[in-house]
Amino acid sequence: MLKSFSTKQLIFLTLIGTLAFLIDIIITYSFYFATGITGIGYIVTTFFFVVILVVGSLSVKKFGAFTIMALVYAFLMFPIQGPRKLIVALIIGIIVDTILYFSNYKKLGYYLAGFVSTLVTIGLFALYLFLLKLPEFDKFISALPLFVLPALIEMAIAVWAGFFIYNKIKNKKIVKQISN
Repeated sequence: MLKSFSTKQLIFLTLIGTLAFLIDIIITYSFYFATGITGIGYIVTTFFFVVILVVGSLSVKKFGAFTIMALVYAFLMFPIQGPRKLIVALIIGIIVDTILYFSNYKKLGYYLAGFVSTLVTIGLFALYLFLLKLPEFDKFISALPLFVLPALIEMAIAVWAGFFIYNKIKNKKIVKQISN
């Protein structure tokens, strides 16, 4: 998988994964501390997170690009959230990379990957809370109707925004260097 990536591409994907980590820390944990509801910040984080990952994967249209970004993010989150984040990142990364690859990196594939990854992430998070018998499970389940549909809508808007930004920058010299 890594043989097909240039050094520039690996550095770029690492930077995008790091940016995703910083966004997660700032936004998600701010919402958690304000509300006390585990996972509620992901509604806000989803937009920024998806935008930068769409731009990153459009810049490097290779199988494994999304997984690399997701794993970099998860490794940085490891001290905070442990192995759960690595497992989720690997599962979501492979799912998204597979959907993008088989859709030939077309816009519809990004929307499908976004919807599927959102639902899988929510399901894995609920399973995690349930298996560990964490008290946040009941809060999370009761909040599901309030944030699943908005999260899917936000995912669609974020994919659109990612394409919008990418189309504005795709002809820049640095993006062309990364893409090749």
